[in-house]
Amino acid sequence: MISGCGDEETVAPSIYSAPDDSTSLNTTYKGQHTVLVFTIADTIELINANVGDKRLEITSTALGQSIWGTIDANDPFKVILDSVFQESLAIGQVEANNIRAGGTGTLSKDYKTVKTSIKIKQGTAKVAGSPISIAGQELKGSFNK
Repeated sequence: MISGCGDEETVAPSIYSAPDDSTSLNTTYKGQHTVLVFTIADTIELINANVGDKRLEITSTALGQSIWGTIDANDPFKVILDSVFQESLAIGQVEANNIRAGGTGTLSKDYKTVKTSIKIKQGTAKVAGSPISIAGQELKGSFNK
């Protein structure tokens, strides 16, 4: 329930209505990303500064940046991530350049697991000093509270 001045509104379970303080949204999750043959350890945090705007920030230690997204209107536990444009990005042993990507994030209904899927539409990576196209690859993540 959300209460305040005026009528009360019932809110369906979602990213915005964590059941108690121990499972609040502004929470850190640890896990890893995988891309190509690489596994990259990471810590992410879900941050929702303004419930009313349906926007969510995901910070990533390994990526060194935040990714923003919008809660899916049809699935309150899914976030449609904004497009990512990155000129240069070092992720573990991989140096990626001219990245254009988009994807999704999903929070389990018990608030304990986050899965991410970032599909790379354009870009190259240097692996062992040689540049290769990574268009069509997916950066998949799995994180636990």
